[in-house]
Amino acid sequence: MTRRPLLILLLPLVLLCAACKSGTAGRHSAIEPPTNDEIEGYYNRYATGDYAGYVGLMLSLDSMPAAYRQQMIDLHKQHARLQEAEVGHPVAWHVERVEAHDDGRMLNVFLAVTYDKEQRTELVMLPLVYDGQQWRLR
Repeated sequence: MTRRPLLILLLPLVLLCAACKSGTAGRHSAIEPPTNDEIEGYYNRYATGDYAGYVGLMLSLDSMPAAYRQQMIDLHKQHARLQEAEVGHPVAWHVERVEAHDDGRMLNVFLAVTYDKEQRTELVMLPLVYDGQQWRLR
C-alpha cells in the first residue's frame, strides 16, 4: 500500500521535470546566422551613402537620443569621405569569413572590400549581435 501513494506523488514530479526540460530546449536552440547576402546588404547601406539606414541597424543606438544618432550619421559620413580620399570608393564587397562568439549570438564578420583607387582590397570587420529577433550591428 505504501508504494501506490509514493507513485502517485512521484508521477507529477516526473512530468514536471520532463516539461521543464522540453521548455528549455527551445531557448538553447541554434540561432540561424544571417546569410552572406544579408550581411553584404548591411555594408551596402554604408557603401552607398545610406548612413541613416546603416546607423539604424546599430543595436547600441536604440536608446540614444536623436541628436546622438545624428552625430553617428555625421561621423560615418566623414569617415567615408576620408576613406574615399585615401583609398577610393567601395565598388565590391563579399563575406570573407565569419567568427561566431557567445554561443552564436555574436558574430565578427570580415568583408573583403575592394576600392576603386588601384583596385585595393581590405578586410573590414562588421560586429553583429542577435537581439533575440534579428541580427543587428553591434
